[in-house]
Amino acid sequence: MRPASKTAYFCCGARMEDAQSKHPVCNDTYAKVFMKNEGHEIFERFKPFKDAKISNATRHRIIDDLIREELKRDPESLVIIIGAGFDTRAYRFNGGIWIELDDPGLIEYKNECLPVSECTNPLHRIPHDMTGDSLSERLSQFSTGKPPVIIIEGVFIYLTEEAMSKLIKVLRELFPEHLLFCDLQTLRCFRQFNLKFQEVLKGFGAALCITSDSPENVFLSHGYRMREKISILVKTTRYARLSARQLLIKLALNTFLRGVRDGYSIYCFEYGSFKGERKWKSG
Repeated sequence: MRPASKTAYFCCGARMEDAQSKHPVCNDTYAKVFMKNEGHEIFERFKPFKDAKISNATRHRIIDDLIREELKRDPESLVIIIGAGFDTRAYRFNGGIWIELDDPGLIEYKNECLPVSECTNPLHRIPHDMTGDSLSERLSQFSTGKPPVIIIEGVFIYLTEEAMSKLIKVLRELFPEHLLFCDLQTLRCFRQFNLKFQEVLKGFGAALCITSDSPENVFLSHGYRMREKISILVKTTRYARLSARQLLIKLALNTFLRGVRDGYSIYCFEYGSFKGERKWKSG
């Protein structure tokens, strides 16, 4: 597993702790199966960052809710997760045809801990090195004309705008119609929050590439339509049991910190022509 890929243990550990809490946000009860010796050792380095953990679980929950709405509409939806990490949605959801792509070492370890054969939904795991392998070759077999739901979670913060554009170009060519759910962060938010957390990430060789206060523009310039933007910070205050301090934070987020409040969000993009209106629901 590449060093940067090991940061997936943070996301997995955050979901494990969430599932073990009294009031789970996303309740990923499968997350614990991946957290063995190395996973716990890596996750321990993130122990002080409680806010980052709950916001990570919230991020996952928001996308969970969006996917569930799509599966209600079409239980046979093709769901493609690029940079899947230790994602377990294929095991937790009813319906869907699932494609997971990530680092070859991570996929190998994931198969050992949670075999595809134990999944009740169709699931394909594909080794893919974001730094070299051709994504087009990996996904071409699934370009069947049916618009897929594409999930890119916790990935774009590591990609330059040039790399994002290359990825977007591949997706547009393979899937002339598709939905895309992803998280994006503004430069302003990046500079004001969790600087120590960012240093820990860099320690794993995960260089962060956040350079714009309008990260959605790279998608809009490639013909995407933004259907919804969901603030992760706002959802975190909703899902958490708010203390007096957190209530003050929520008040601040809705007033003079509004720009920061919306700086870390889930974006719902649509590409191509679709019949009828879609109503997004985030729980």
